[in-house]
Order: sequence, then C-alpha cells, then structure tokens
Amino acid sequence: MRKICFKSMLIASLGLFLMGCVGQKPVATQAVQPFQPVDLNAALQAGQFKQKTGAFVVILDRSNSMGEMYKGHVKLQLAEELLSRMNQTLPNMPLTGGLEIFGRMESFTAQYATAKVLYGPEAYSKEGFTNGLAKVDPARGLSPLDAAINLAGKDMQNVQGQISLIIVSDGVKEDMNYGAALAAAKALKGQYGDRLCIYVIQIGNDK
Repeated sequence: MRKICFKSMLIASLGLFLMGCVGQKPVATQAVQPFQPVDLNAALQAGQFKQKTGAFVVILDRSNSMGEMYKGHVKLQLAEELLSRMNQTLPNMPLTGGLEIFGRMESFTAQYATAKVLYGPEAYSKEGFTNGLAKVDPARGLSPLDAAINLAGKDMQNVQGQISLIIVSDGVKEDMNYGAALAAAKALKGQYGDRLCIYVIQIGNDK
C-alpha cells in the first residue's frame, strides 16, 4: 500500500503557530483519507501551548509540476488537503491570515506566470481560509516563487507582530528560478528582520 507521512506534515505545520509538547509520534497514513481534526483549544487555554506568531501568509505552488502524480495522488491536491487539515486543526486564537498562489494565471502567454492573492491578509477565520482554498484552480505554468514572495512582502506591510511565511511547493528545479526566489526571500528577511520566519513544506520529491 502506498503511504505518505501526512500526519507528520500536519504536526509540523501546526508547529509554525504553536510552541509546546505534542507528545505524539508522526505516523505514516494513506493520503487523502477521511480526517477528524483534533481540538487543541482546551490545551491552548490550559497553557500547554503558547501562540508564537500573530500572522501567517501561505504561498501555494500552483505551477505545472504540481499537476503531476506523487504516490497515486496529484501533488496540488495533496497540498490543498494538507492546508485544509491545518486550517481545521488550528485552535481559536487571534491571527491575521493570507493565502497566495503562483503559476500561470488566466492568460496563455509566458509573461503572465505570476502570483495572485486568494485570501487576506485579514483577521483569520476558518471559513475565510476555506473559501480561499476553493479558488485554487488546476496547476499550470512555470514557478515564479520570487513574484509570490515579493507580493507577500507588500501584503504584510500593515501586519503587526511576528509573521510566519509558509511556502508549500514541490521545489522542481526545472520550473523555478532558485536564484531569484532566494534573493526575494533574503530581501524580505532583511525588511522584516526577526519578526519574520520563513518555512517551506515540500510536496513530493524534487527532481
């Protein structure tokens, strides 16, 4: 049976928002099976977890390579499922949230391989983030991650406190200008300093 460490990825993503002891070993589970979120609100209120970020922006890779299969599932669908599970599991706490995609947009011309905001940044709600995910259309185009990072930097200008930038991508080298993406990330880190932490969640194996 083909399996993916989906549970460990979810636990890792929740760790971007909370500090504390999860006390549970990651277990490999079959991808995209029925999911029941764990209620973390009581643990947060009891002080078992401490909120460590006040805002987050997710950058989702929706480029052509994310339409490829990984262990029997489309990579973009795996990424969306991971973000959906993260959204369902986050406890109730004051957050600013945002969601962006990058890839080719409506036009068929190469210059329209860019980034677009689907949600926020605004006061986070599970419903709002779900509605943003519902706007993700099929994977296509190249991977202008640098454009998405630059767009996130503009979106975060009015955000206060600690910020988490979460990049969800397969990291395929053939489609992405790594140098430009790294330069954009360094510039953004220089702008926001210790207020900003950048996290990358890889979907599948890069080539």
